[in-house]
Amino acid sequence: MSLTTIVYLVLFFGSAVASVLYNPIVGVLAYLVTYHVDPRSQWWIWGIPPSLARYALILGAVTFLGMFFRFSTLKFRKLLDGQEVLLWIYVIVVTLSLLVGLPNPSPQDNFIKMAKVAFILFLASHIITTLKRYEALLYTLIFSGLVLGIDVYKAPSYFFAEGRFLAGIGGSDFSDGNVLSGHFVMILPLLGLIFIKGKWWMKCFCAISAAFAVNSIVLIKSRGSFLAVAACAVFAWLLAKKIGRKKILPYLLIALAGGAYLMDPGYLVRMRTLEKSDPQQMDMSSSSRIHFWGIALKMAIDHPLGIGEGNYLHYIADYDPGLVKGKDTHNTYLRCLAELGFQGLFVLLLLIINAFRILSQISKKVEALKEKDIYLWHVYALRLALIGYLIVAFFISATYVEDLFWLLMYPLFLKRCVENEEIEELQQSPA
Repeated sequence: MSLTTIVYLVLFFGSAVASVLYNPIVGVLAYLVTYHVDPRSQWWIWGIPPSLARYALILGAVTFLGMFFRFSTLKFRKLLDGQEVLLWIYVIVVTLSLLVGLPNPSPQDNFIKMAKVAFILFLASHIITTLKRYEALLYTLIFSGLVLGIDVYKAPSYFFAEGRFLAGIGGSDFSDGNVLSGHFVMILPLLGLIFIKGKWWMKCFCAISAAFAVNSIVLIKSRGSFLAVAACAVFAWLLAKKIGRKKILPYLLIALAGGAYLMDPGYLVRMRTLEKSDPQQMDMSSSSRIHFWGIALKMAIDHPLGIGEGNYLHYIADYDPGLVKGKDTHNTYLRCLAELGFQGLFVLLLLIINAFRILSQISKKVEALKEKDIYLWHVYALRLALIGYLIVAFFISATYVEDLFWLLMYPLFLKRCVENEEIEELQQSPA
């Protein structure tokens, strides 16, 4: 057994014990790290019993135990918030799609995955209820992003094809390089927040992590991520009114300059294909995506209640005999529409809209708080993270990707932090 394996086992079991005996937040953070890095994809997992590789089950169980034993110390106003209700409705829609959809000879069990995601997010939303814990979550994301960024940088040549990184590192959700690129787009605004507001050592750590994140986006060469980063740069200026645009401008210019420096000629060549609007001039990747989107719309018209979760991959050949089974939509919203029906897309859009609504509520509530400034920065960063990922989602299939649903729940985490901040300030008030 290698030293790396031993260190992993010590940290894993240490986190499990600490989650039960000390604080369940440890279990949540350990879950996030293992979700992103996924020990099952690492060389040092050999020699570990298969049961110990079930990190999600083990860490979810110990987090639940820790929450159960310390339930009286948890701080939240409502057991179920509207965003949590919508997430569970989405799980129900995914499950019911098995009944109303077409039969699938090779089911993907996304309904089980989404139930697991909803469960761990339910635990996390009742544990991450203070600013200190929320920022610990951000530090965990930054650390995990750095590990992934280093893995992409060090990836051997067989992880690449046609000059771009395709897949091979991280968790199962990142099996598509474009999905991994979307994750890096999401964490960039959060990195920027910690860089601006953190202490000097965190600034150094965030600068290194951001460099690897941008480098990974360049190596993956995802055009969707390019559009998302460009949009985030524009919205970074437009949404900065409350926190001060003059404060943002220097950092924004430095970030853009750093990104431009890391771009290689191959990246620029691929991005220039976005200028081609004539279908005959588009490369095969772009034209095929438009074709797949059209098939998804045809499926939705033929089956308004959806063809069933995971079935787009199986039935695409029925709509175009020239295609083989397994081709994806490369569009989160259209795959949701095709597989889960109009009701599924409606619930997903409600989750997205409600996430932005929660952030708007927070920006109004914090006006009376002493810690107003830091909360406004967090709202600002989350808005940019949501905008970036939701644009990338137009070019990837994140319909059942856990990363998306964690992001949609971050506003709720922050909302509960604000509610507890209000209570603490009222208790400290002389009145």
